[in-house]
Amino acid sequence: MTETVFARELFRERLLRAMEFSFTTLDDVFGPSGPIGAIWSVAGKSSLHPLFPAAPESEASEASLGAPR
Repeated sequence: MTETVFARELFRERLLRAMEFSFTTLDDVFGPSGPIGAIWSVAGKSSLHPLFPAAPESEASEASLGAPR
């Protein structure tokens, strides 16, 4: 239904950039991946996505180094 509304909206692209609508089932939220797993359908995108996007590789490697001493 959300995608149907977006398809008719005059400012569709602007809305999709400004906000994201994610949907899943309670079974998936309580399933083995949990709520942060790749269980979310996102309006305007294909396939399933995690709740939070993965950090870019450079940020992830810096985070693994820990705080400077």
